[in-house]
Amino acid sequence: MVVAFTVIPLWEELDVELPEIDERIQEMGKRARAVAGRYGVGVHLVAPRTRQPAELILAEAKRRRAELVMLGATADIRGAIASLLRDPVARRLTEQPGLRTMYVKPPEAA
Repeated sequence: MVVAFTVIPLWEELDVELPEIDERIQEMGKRARAVAGRYGVGVHLVAPRTRQPAELILAEAKRRRAELVMLGATADIRGAIASLLRDPVARRLTEQPGLRTMYVKPPEAA
């Protein structure tokens, strides 16, 4: 399952129109299916909007009895590790007892 959440700031309505986000999420799902398909793994894509991404991910992991959560690091590769250490979502998930967390670096620019 791929949870491609969109964090909506407090000053915006949750249903604010973000057409570029929807396109990026569909492209992400397409790439995830291509990679997972090589290993015989199916991908189910959900794209909720939230103001609390860590809690949303933890609730979905619990509901699906996940043993591992993979997070895509979207920061620049040089600063990816440092940015993960400062990211409150990454820290919250990493600190969750009984849930393994794996970080995936972004693809290298061509």
